[in-house]
Amino acid sequence: MDKADMFAQQLKALRVAAGWTQQELADKAGLNQAAISHLESSRNKPSWDAVIALADALGVDCKAFVEAPKPLKKKKK
Repeated sequence: MDKADMFAQQLKALRVAAGWTQQELADKAGLNQAAISHLESSRNKPSWDAVIALADALGVDCKAFVEAPKPLKKKKK
C-alpha cells in the first residue's frame, strides 16, 4: 500500500473513531464535504495545508495519517 492510500484509510478511520460524518470533519477543518470524500477515496492527494487542518481538527499529529493503526486493547469481561 502506498502512502496516498494509507492516508485515505487513516483519514477515514480517524474520522469514524471521532464519530463524525464527512460534513462534520469538513466543517471542523475548514474544508468542504466533497474534499473529504475525495481524500478518503484516494481520488485527490491532500495539500500540506489540508493535512495540517485535518490533523488539528482530529487532534492528532500529522504522522497519524501514515502510521499503521495501533491495535485496540481488548476489554476484559
